[in-house]
Amino acid sequence: MWEASNSHFEESRFGARQSKELKAGSVAESTSHPVCAIAHARVGDLRYRQIVIRPAVPADAAAIASMIRELAAFEHLEHEVQANEDNVRDQLFAQPTRPEVIIADDAGDPVGYAVYFRTFSTFVMKPGIFLEDLYVRSDRRGRGWGSALLGAVASIAVESGSGRCEWMALDWNVRAHDFYVAHGAKRLDDWRMYRIMGNDLVRLASGRSPGT
Repeated sequence: MWEASNSHFEESRFGARQSKELKAGSVAESTSHPVCAIAHARVGDLRYRQIVIRPAVPADAAAIASMIRELAAFEHLEHEVQANEDNVRDQLFAQPTRPEVIIADDAGDPVGYAVYFRTFSTFVMKPGIFLEDLYVRSDRRGRGWGSALLGAVASIAVESGSGRCEWMALDWNVRAHDFYVAHGAKRLDDWRMYRIMGNDLVRLASGRSPGT
């Protein structure tokens, strides 16, 4: 369904027209991402259009912040979101060690994104990828964008020698569970996630006991 290049925006792979379109959209900036996926998404019953999965650039910060807020609203977690255009630009593009972001691009319009970062498994003894966010805007779902984003992350994992990709989904989001299983993912029912943040994180770092 999707194709991934082994180098940055290979004009020979995707053709001069697509390469020029990418450059015209100011997305062909220098990047560490090895993938630019192009496939075809169904639009209505008869028409088809190309899917482009490209590396995110600082100019995408506003769109990414907007989609993060949309994702939080969908998950009923708006109260947890602190993302805005400025801190997205700073944290996702300006830090020396940062997550990586790819964009689902529909003729210059960002319609989805994925944020991931590198991990390591001592059991597999290989690096891995943790997929923090995978989001497609509601009016573009069911057209192949999510599959293209997930496939692009898988391609990055394979090309970087990773042993596995992992991510989480809310327990009530059955549609997401079905989507991931349909793409070959296995649900880990015997694991539990733990989180510490805010004052509890500060307390743990200082060596103080809980409740003090």
